[in-house]
Amino acid sequence: MLTSLLAGVLTFHPLHASVCTIEYNAQSHRFELSVRVYRDDLARALSTTSGHPIRIDSAGPELDVPLLRYLEKHLILRGPEGATLPLALETRENDQDVLWVHLATEWDRPPTGIQVEDTIFFELFTDQTNLVHFKVGTKVKSSLFQPGESPREF
Repeated sequence: MLTSLLAGVLTFHPLHASVCTIEYNAQSHRFELSVRVYRDDLARALSTTSGHPIRIDSAGPELDVPLLRYLEKHLILRGPEGATLPLALETRENDQDVLWVHLATEWDRPPTGIQVEDTIFFELFTDQTNLVHFKVGTKVKSSLFQPGESPREF
């Protein structure tokens, strides 16, 4: 009995989470996004959508297209009228187990009424949680996204 109790306690439960910071840059009139995802989860998601294995740790520029396509589908910003804002991939960087992805989109109006939908890895994990920080000047609004939830207005 003690063995089965210890086995339950020692079972590893992975954390399924991403973090995204969306910051409005008033000087350049654009939103700048920094997304932190676990590399192994991203490799699984991209391999599933592409139909062939994708390695994140050794990937060069060939990763940019499938990565941007995935993020355009799962990290959506919409203006007040409902139009989707196009994302541009700026850079990406490996940091141990995670990948930082930096994106941007032009926005020449007041940064209000922006809807954000973050469904990164929802197709993989029912316990996935995505934290979004939306920053304009010194004001920051944060929101958690979980499967089945609606977009949020910032």
